[in-house]
Amino acid sequence: ETISARLQSFIPQCAANETGFVHGDLHPGQMLLGAERVGFLDFDRAHRGNVLFDVGNFLAQLWMGSQTRPQWPDASLGELFAGTYALKAERLLSESEISLWTAFSLFRCAYVPFGRFEPDWRTRTLAVLDHAATLIA
Repeated sequence: ETISARLQSFIPQCAANETGFVHGDLHPGQMLLGAERVGFLDFDRAHRGNVLFDVGNFLAQLWMGSQTRPQWPDASLGELFAGTYALKAERLLSESEISLWTAFSLFRCAYVPFGRFEPDWRTRTLAVLDHAATLIA
């Protein structure tokens, strides 16, 4: 409830940000990397919204994957992604903006285990929510 209320307090600030195409489920598994090109898969969650949703979701997915998959890319990929995004978008991304969207995605991801009731769902959900809370403290 505390995290939800804190995230809701950012809504007016988020509404003022740039809107555009959002993939909606961006993570390393949704990318095809070629020598000179990058392709994206799985657009079933695509929508129009705040374009930083994808940056935050990508960073959240990296963090979540690093908790359970040793072969998953580390946080340096997230830093490279956010930096390249800012360069291509020709705008600065503040740490607070990135933290907000990452926390939002973590908050959303915290409920994924409920759909499958994995054996460690409670521990995993609390760990994800704790990490989200540190980003918006």
